[in-house]
Amino acid sequence: MKIQGSAPKINGLVHLTPPTNDFEYAYLEAREKEGRLYPDEIVKQLPYLSPEHPQANEWKLRQHNVKLLLELLKKQPRSAILDLGCGNGWLTHQLVTHQEVQVLGMDINTPELEQANRLFASSQCSFAYGDIFKATLPEQSFDLILLVSCIQYFPDLSQLMYRLSGLLKPGGALHIMDSPIYAAKQVAQAKARTQAYYQAQGSSGMKTHYHHHIWEDLSDFSYQLPYNPSSLKNKMIRKLGLARSPFPWVIISKP
Repeated sequence: MKIQGSAPKINGLVHLTPPTNDFEYAYLEAREKEGRLYPDEIVKQLPYLSPEHPQANEWKLRQHNVKLLLELLKKQPRSAILDLGCGNGWLTHQLVTHQEVQVLGMDINTPELEQANRLFASSQCSFAYGDIFKATLPEQSFDLILLVSCIQYFPDLSQLMYRLSGLLKPGGALHIMDSPIYAAKQVAQAKARTQAYYQAQGSSGMKTHYHHHIWEDLSDFSYQLPYNPSSLKNKMIRKLGLARSPFPWVIISKP
């Protein structure tokens, strides 16, 4: 999807909202320490990495999820898609490589967005910097909205769902993938693990930007779970050593 109007460009990247946020610094600091700010040659390969790469196993999980997502898109070959929290654009690129779709990748992470724009922008694929709550986007303009590995960076999941549902066309769907959603009783321990992790890593600023959402946050929405890691079948598959995500795939459809 191409951005229309007079939105300014900075270093060739469309900015739908001003580039001012403290999340970006904390996020990039943490990602750099984790070794997840990849050079161009790695980003162009994603989600396929050599077995010797330190994050090869986690990317094998994403390979499986991408395969499932692309199979779903075969039923909607001409969709308009918003890839929110797109980062370096690897998934945005995969979508347009395999399907006849128009995709907008959007984030508030300038360095990775500029990398995505440089590597992957095309007639089918565009990128923009923007706060989803402040950016002006046409209502009911997307058939599909993807939230892949990013809901943990939004403080209010229910508020985010309401905002995004207004951007969906009737019959459209919102997909949450590669992110944890907890039972209420699990949150205290999860928060403690997160704080300990970022403290040990030396990027404690990220602690205030990582949020732990529960299933009750989705209580206002009707959703399906095409993949549930807690099912007996999927627990057994993972025990057998097959690459399957530990996180649910949630689909919220708009009537």
